[in-house]
Amino acid sequence: MNVRRFVSEGDYGFSVHMADARTQLLFQVSTLPTVVILSTRGEIVAYSVGAQDEAAITQALTRAR
Repeated sequence: MNVRRFVSEGDYGFSVHMADARTQLLFQVSTLPTVVILSTRGEIVAYSVGAQDEAAITQALTRAR
């Protein structure tokens, strides 16, 4: 299963966006996976490189609200 399919089948309370080349440059993404979580004000509240466990992502999403 790929990421797009996984996300489309999930019922999430937040948006998931796949970065294009321009966005990868903007956020300085050079390694995958890289997770960038933005607040509702557009501020970066979490930036992590590599696999993350559910608890870490949940905590970052809580800070984004």
